[in-house]
Amino acid sequence: EAVVDLMRKDLPFLYEFTHPDLDLFSAGYEKYKNFNHAYLTYTKNETGVVYVRAYHKDSFIRTSTDFNRETGNQLELFTLNGIEWKSYEIKDVLGAKFIGMKGDYIYEVVSQKISFEEMKALLESFHPVN
Repeated sequence: EAVVDLMRKDLPFLYEFTHPDLDLFSAGYEKYKNFNHAYLTYTKNETGVVYVRAYHKDSFIRTSTDFNRETGNQLELFTLNGIEWKSYEIKDVLGAKFIGMKGDYIYEVVSQKISFEEMKALLESFHPVN
C-alpha cells in the first residue's frame, strides 16, 4: 500500500482500475534515467490476472514475460477514458493485450484467464488517479 500511495503522489500519468471485481495484488515503481515506470497487478476472482504497466514513450522498459506475450490478430482500435487503444488476441492463453497511448505515455494491459470482451468491459474502470 505504501508503494501505491507513493505512485499516486509522484506519477501524474498513473491510471488504476476501480472495478470492484479487481483486487490490487502488487505494485512496482521503477525509474530509468529520468523516466518513471508504474507496474500494477490485479487479480479477478482469484483466477484471472491483469498486468498493467505505464511509462513514457521515450523510456527504455525491461523485458517481462507478463507483457511479452505472443500476440495474434489485432482485434479493435478504440478510445476509452482518454486513451487510444489497440487490442490483440494472445495466442497461448485465454486473454488479451491492450496497448494504449495518451500524450507521451504508453499503457499496456495484459489479461490472463479473462476474455477479450470481459477485459474490454473492465477497461471502462481504468481511470486516472490525479
